[in-house]
Amino acid sequence: MEVVILNHAKKSIATVLVLSLLTLIITAGYMAFTKSSIVGVVYAQSSVPVAGATITVVGPNASAVATTDSHGNYAISSGLGTGTCSITVTASGYVSNTVTAQISAGSTTTVPGIVLTPSGIVSGAIYSVANVGPPPPPT
Repeated sequence: MEVVILNHAKKSIATVLVLSLLTLIITAGYMAFTKSSIVGVVYAQSSVPVAGATITVVGPNASAVATTDSHGNYAISSGLGTGTCSITVTASGYVSNTVTAQISAGSTTTVPGIVLTPSGIVSGAIYSVANVGPPPPPT
């Protein structure tokens, strides 16, 4: 009788351990792929929204790309997972900018306005090296 009770106790402990392990695995999987989203806005240094900027988010489990609307707004919700993500913004005529944000499971993370700096503009006249004379007067 003692052996039967001992075997039953071992089976019960094994069952509890297996169920606990399954619960941990399911919970970890759920937390990793729970729908979280990131929203924000992109501005130029002059506080003007930047339309058409490309937003690239690299999260702990995935990456996603979006484009800002005419008001500089963007929204991404594609299973990025939880933890720190990197957000890179690129736009024609601007220097790219990268920031980080913390993503929480099942919530929306609002990123403070990302500011882009205009890229340098070159202006002036180009003269041929073969032209040895003085440059022409400005027009």
